[in-house]
Amino acid sequence: MISKTDQLLKEFINLHPKYIDLSLSRLEILLNKLGNPHLHLPPTIHIAGTNGKGSTLSFIKNILKYNNYSVHAYTSPHLEKFRERITLNNKIINAKKLLKSLEYVKKNK
Repeated sequence: MISKTDQLLKEFINLHPKYIDLSLSRLEILLNKLGNPHLHLPPTIHIAGTNGKGSTLSFIKNILKYNNYSVHAYTSPHLEKFRERITLNNKIINAKKLLKSLEYVKKNK
């Protein structure tokens, strides 16, 4: 049986157009509907590139955690469950919190 979280994720994937759209217009519209949460992020490190992102993230997370910082992270892909991608305050996101967040996004899309 498919979980509510997996069902919502499947619905979101089906919203994605099948053609390549490099514009940010769809994302900007959604962010605006959600109150532009990206404008209220704590200090952020964005890791991009072709190789070494996972290792770099691991090094930075461990350095910050060792120095008593609260670390949030999003990584992709996941191994087993989607929620493995999201770390809040050094812990994988709670399944109920993830479901609530996805339901909020669906309601506001």
